[in-house]
Amino acid sequence: MKKFLFLTVFVISGFTSYTQVVYGELTDKDKTADRQPLASNVTKFTDYKSRLLIGVGSTLYFDFITSPLSYTTIEFKDPPIRPGGPNVIRLEPAAVQTSYNSFYSLSFEPRYNIFEPADNFAFAALSPITLGFGQSRPADESVKGAFGFGHVQLDFLASIYYGYNATIRSEESFGVHFGIGYELNKIGLLNLNPELNQENVNKAWIMPVTRVGVQFYRVAPVEVYIKYGFGPRENQLIDGNGNDLNEGKIVRRASSLKLAIVYVIN
Repeated sequence: MKKFLFLTVFVISGFTSYTQVVYGELTDKDKTADRQPLASNVTKFTDYKSRLLIGVGSTLYFDFITSPLSYTTIEFKDPPIRPGGPNVIRLEPAAVQTSYNSFYSLSFEPRYNIFEPADNFAFAALSPITLGFGQSRPADESVKGAFGFGHVQLDFLASIYYGYNATIRSEESFGVHFGIGYELNKIGLLNLNPELNQENVNKAWIMPVTRVGVQFYRVAPVEVYIKYGFGPRENQLIDGNGNDLNEGKIVRRASSLKLAIVYVIN
């Protein structure tokens, strides 16, 4: 009898515990959460508040620019043909190339993310403008050049950003970027020797440019990059006085080299 009562109580208590288990159905909120992708929502292309990043950069001494090889004309006065007659004016071509070194350069660097496939990856358009404070002069003794002060530089780059600060949603602590495009240069803005610096001695020019850098956080988002611009190779056959070179020829090209640090302010 005792065994029967014990078994009866055991079965009833087990059945009661089983009936207390509730199997709830998924709510609409749960179903919506299950359908959401693992990646975060991508902002619209026109959302400039999240896609536009602005930086202020600076360079101390490490900003070098060399103009392409070009030619000007120089005037010579030959003896008169007849005694007592006027001198004969002769114009000859002369090689020109100007070198420039900036003591300090300040840049304003807007970047707009064109495509953001992930939080840590972006394709961007980058257009830094730089104002520099430095001195220009002839590249060497075999060419003429512009004696002047200051420069302006404008870049147009298609860039890839990965890692930190690629987008405003990035959670990485370090990033890298690479860009390629074109660069407009004008050196010797303030002409220091008007008699020698004719208009065609110191023209602005455009050349290809590449840029590679890293991003990280130190007090504020920071970028450090090195940039290299390069023009086509050209053969110099005459010097700055119109004479043939003793070396036969010198291969020259336009170039720029810059190391900069940029603080992203938004």
